[in-house]
Amino acid sequence: MVLVLTKNELRALIRRRRERIADEDFQRLNHSLHRRLLSDADLRQARTVLVYWSFGREVETHELFRHLVSATRVDTIILPDSSGKDADPDKFRVWRRPATKSLPAVSPDDLPIEGPEILDSVDVALIPGLAYDLMGNRLGQGSGYFDKVLSRLPRQAVKLGLGFEFQIFSELPRDSWDVPVHRIASETRIIRVSHLHRPA
Repeated sequence: MVLVLTKNELRALIRRRRERIADEDFQRLNHSLHRRLLSDADLRQARTVLVYWSFGREVETHELFRHLVSATRVDTIILPDSSGKDADPDKFRVWRRPATKSLPAVSPDDLPIEGPEILDSVDVALIPGLAYDLMGNRLGQGSGYFDKVLSRLPRQAVKLGLGFEFQIFSELPRDSWDVPVHRIASETRIIRVSHLHRPA
């Protein structure tokens, strides 16, 4: 699907579509996406993963967090401080195995805070988005928070956007500061962006 909408018009469109998803369908979509995502070879081999803490109708990551702990080799999970107007791109909540024994039940607020240097160890980054296109371009909420985080990741880190099929388009409007992803995971497939090969 090719769009002629502005970024803000597209944000409003996707938000309306997400809110119309019935609870049962939302759970089914997330289950399918998690299962597909956890089969990704790079994610299964990763030791340090950055993952957002979902809210509302974003692709759900609370259960995904638990899967990363129980079903992969991950020993460090980094959670960006991306909630609210005071989101700080220099502060990250960090879970480590086995030093941090408990998993966050409702929010990651009890996890220790570390600075941006923790990003140097990221192998895979799981990123939210309102929309993606087949070239890896990502449309976020509009604050630029995740573009700042993505621009600071090491070159070898795999940037993997999470979204449902209705959030994927042929082409999106793009600005010079937008940071693309290498892959997009949906409930039906993992798209490898052809001109953004995994860094060596």
